[in-house]
Amino acid sequence: MAARLVSSGGTAVRQPASRNLHHPLIHRATETTDSKVEFTALLDAESNWMLDGHRTHEGVALLPGTGFLELARAALAEVFPGRKLQLRDMVFMTPLVVQGPTEARLQFDRANGDFVISSRPIVQEATGDWVEHARGSGEE
Repeated sequence: MAARLVSSGGTAVRQPASRNLHHPLIHRATETTDSKVEFTALLDAESNWMLDGHRTHEGVALLPGTGFLELARAALAEVFPGRKLQLRDMVFMTPLVVQGPTEARLQFDRANGDFVISSRPIVQEATGDWVEHARGSGEE
């Protein structure tokens, strides 16, 4: 995912390189800076079996702990294709609750190997604040 530079009025402007992915938890990868890449997905419990199968007694959908691990594993596999990966120091802070369409993201920093998983609800063309759910580090 190489970044592209485009000339704009004589000044080079960085345009993020982005591509679609086919994974239940990550749909798009975007190179945001030279060392950072962001993975995003639109989550909905009605269309995602992992969320639909993990509900509270009240029927609220949650991403299970293994879902966070899979999200991190899949993102790192995109960054380091075909290599052995190691997830370290994973910390879970808040549950990822899905009550309607929710945008999830994993931000990965190649410089230090750290990643953060967060989400925000999408409500009638507006989005809420990002909530941090987990963090950790990964390497090849």
